[in-house]
Amino acid sequence: MVARLLPITLRQVFQRIDVVSKDFGNIVDVELGGPWLLLPVEVMATLAHKFGIIGEVGFCVQC
Repeated sequence: MVARLLPITLRQVFQRIDVVSKDFGNIVDVELGGPWLLLPVEVMATLAHKFGIIGEVGFCVQC
């Protein structure tokens, strides 16, 4: 419903990977346009995960 009221602009989509702590996050940065005279708002959402190594060539992901 919000998308119909406000313009949404996708800014950046990226992953942050930390091999020491075995953490990674999928990050999305969007800008929500303000209605009428209000200023736009920038929002960043992160989905964080842990990962582990399986054998020599595999890995597993846990949410």
